[in-house]
Amino acid sequence: MKTAFKASLLISYLIFAGGCTSHSPVKDQKHTVHEVPRQSVPENQGEAVITPVPPSVTEEVRASPSIPVTVVGKSVPVPVNRPSVVKKYDYNWEAVMKQITDEMTTSGEFGHEDTLLVGRFRNNTNGEVDLKKGKNYFLSALNESGMFRVISSRVSLTARQQLGLHDRDMISTPGKVLAVARKCGAKFALYTSLKGKITAPLLTVSIIGTADGIIYFGTQHSLKSTLKTVKSVNKSKN
Repeated sequence: MKTAFKASLLISYLIFAGGCTSHSPVKDQKHTVHEVPRQSVPENQGEAVITPVPPSVTEEVRASPSIPVTVVGKSVPVPVNRPSVVKKYDYNWEAVMKQITDEMTTSGEFGHEDTLLVGRFRNNTNGEVDLKKGKNYFLSALNESGMFRVISSRVSLTARQQLGLHDRDMISTPGKVLAVARKCGAKFALYTSLKGKITAPLLTVSIIGTADGIIYFGTQHSLKSTLKTVKSVNKSKN
């Protein structure tokens, strides 16, 4: 009986020892590493992809008038300032000024070599006129008549500066003409204006006394019949 019991214990011990041997500690186990299959990556992955802008978007871009702009898919035109061509009218100034000077002589209002300041001819027409040319013809006719001693441009410029007027201020209003004439010591001031339609303007000439502001001589002449030439000139846009 005891022998059978010992044999049973021996068998149980052998079974238990065999089970412990089959389950070894974790540190003695060998782990199998399974590799993850590599996936193919596109060559351009991670780089910025440029997508063309559709024409409908580029058409909404407006160009600055002074800065050239080029937009993908469309060229934006930039306006360029070009000089405009205008017509400049000319008249028979020599004949007109000779006629006006003759009227002054026969008026009897002026003595010999009275001092006279000639202001700028003012253009109130609807076109371009070479008024400097007309003024030069008028000055020439006045000198030939011997009625007046015309104030020089140098004396006139000094008087304008003393009155605080700009050097380029050509005294083209009656008030400024009188103020400068008085500063120069002139007895009379001449004011001239051109107004009306450019093809038939009306020339007005007035001689005003600087002491009392009275108009001592006044006349008007239509230049319609004296129109000589019309020339085209370039005028830059401001």
